[in-house]
This record gives sequence, structure tokens and C-alpha cells, in this order.
Amino acid sequence: VVRNFGSEFGLSWQEVFNSGDRAQVERFCAANDVSVEWRPDGGLRTSSVRDAVHRHPETGEEVWFNHAAIFHLSTLSPEIREGM
Repeated sequence: VVRNFGSEFGLSWQEVFNSGDRAQVERFCAANDVSVEWRPDGGLRTSSVRDAVHRHPETGEEVWFNHAAIFHLSTLSPEIREGM
């Protein structure tokens, strides 16, 4: 999963990590197996490898699991949503 923070699309890295402290963000990412790349424009690119399938904690069934919901229109600001 690659995610870019700092463009005009979506939340800033400061909002997502609830911090403006780069070192704190780096510690969090390292603890969660997320690679960090600081962009020259002040933005952030993160990347990680995640399983697509998890076991349901109660039923034991395999279920599809990812973060596709962050791309849903409801997660965008009204200005961007209207432009789409």
C-alpha cells in the first residue's frame, strides 16, 4: 500500500498522524512496519505490505480486508467532491 500525503487530495500527514512532529511519525511507522519517505515539497509517502485476507475473530472465516474505503467520495472534502 502506497499513500501520498501533502497533495491537494485527501488529508495531510499532520492530520492523519495527529502530529506535526516528523520524528514521532517515523517512530509510529517503524513500529507498524510502514516505510517513510519525506518528499522535497514537505509531503510524506508511506508504503507497506499488508495481507489482503484476515480471519474473522469470532467465526474463523477468511474475510477480504483492506483500506479501500479511504478512496470513497465521502472521505473527500466538499470542495473536491463537488469538483469530481
